Amino acid sequence: LGGTASASPFAALAMPAGPQLQAYDRLMFTARADRPTRLSVQLRVPGGAAGERWHRSVFLDAASRQITVSFADLRPRGATSRPQPVLAEVQSVLFVIDTVNAEVGSNGRIWIDDVKYAR
Repeated sequence: LGGTASASPFAALAMPAGPQLQAYDRLMFTARADRPTRLSVQLRVPGGAAGERWHRSVFLDAASRQITVSFADLRPRGATSRPQPVLAEVQSVLFVIDTVNAEVGSNGRIWIDDVKYAR
């Protein structure tokens, strides 16, 4: 993460949520990191400059494992109009490393694979 803390640096992988998201209640994926890391898994809906987001933090380390994030466990990230996202409105799924969970100047690698929705 380069730059300064005041610039709110981040690294993110974003993918379109797709209309099928609303038929499911969780996101599953396999992940690992080259060092102990916290990753923010987020759902984003349009609105305002950056949209509204709900998130849950997950822990990654060198062991590859399947991670399940229940949509009911997501919490608002910043100001949102609702306590939970309306799944039919979600446009993006994000995997984010930022200064909430990492230091400015830190680096590392994360592997994310087999991303899917589930019930």
